[in-house]
Amino acid sequence: MKIEERWTYAAPADRVIAMMVDPAFQEAKCAATNALSHKVVITAKKPLQIIETHREMATTGLPDQVTKIIGSKLKIVETQIWGEADTAGSRIADLDVSLVGVPVTYRGTITMTADGDQTHMHVLGELKARVMFIGGRIENAAAPAFTSGVKIEAETGHTFLQK
Repeated sequence: MKIEERWTYAAPADRVIAMMVDPAFQEAKCAATNALSHKVVITAKKPLQIIETHREMATTGLPDQVTKIIGSKLKIVETQIWGEADTAGSRIADLDVSLVGVPVTYRGTITMTADGDQTHMHVLGELKARVMFIGGRIENAAAPAFTSGVKIEAETGHTFLQK
């Protein structure tokens, strides 16, 4: 299932990438998604910058057939691998979101496009649930939660950049 989201930050791209690799922003993002617990690891391996978040989330509100498989808690690992900026300041990250112990993944990219005092963000990828017979239902159940997480990250970023 294709999932795509777009938003714009009122800040130049160098400020946005500085925010993205700031542990305080990643911690705020995890807290804003109501994670029961979380851990943030940021690694700079020139020319790459790698952001990894581990979150434990409650499965409250998911359909019964999903919680029967997953249980009451869900562990999510999100990895963003940001490449170097081009001459305009734009850059792309590979994005991987995995549910630990469950065959559900989201793989795609985040494109950060520099536009003077603004930065346009674009998340595009594929949500896959590799569960026989009910994979489509799991994807349909997970899609709103994933989209909500992206929107929460965008809102958290807007607030963080105003500081």
